[in-house]
Amino acid sequence: MPIEQVHPRGKVVAEEFAREANRMHFPRRYRVRILPYHNPRQRLPGLRLGEVLRVMQKRAAVGDALIAAQVNHLYAGLEAFVTWNDGHFRARLAAPVFTPATFSAV
Repeated sequence: MPIEQVHPRGKVVAEEFAREANRMHFPRRYRVRILPYHNPRQRLPGLRLGEVLRVMQKRAAVGDALIAAQVNHLYAGLEAFVTWNDGHFRARLAAPVFTPATFSAV
């Protein structure tokens, strides 16, 4: 019987469970800490517009600039930043930037 027939939200619940299981497995497997921990109610500290604009001056898109400014603001001592879009964040973060493949090779 398909999961949608068992529970109308079954597919969403299953996806949330898989995402949470991966979130718990990944840090143990690769000895990393995921920041900030996923909590939809968590509020991130506000940024000053100047912080975002400084990143945008390095030719960053608005979304990337918001992420980079937040990372630089909150996690000054970060050892590494892992993303699929490493080119979007190189030279925009204080921390070294890796893809999952390059990070796992370190």
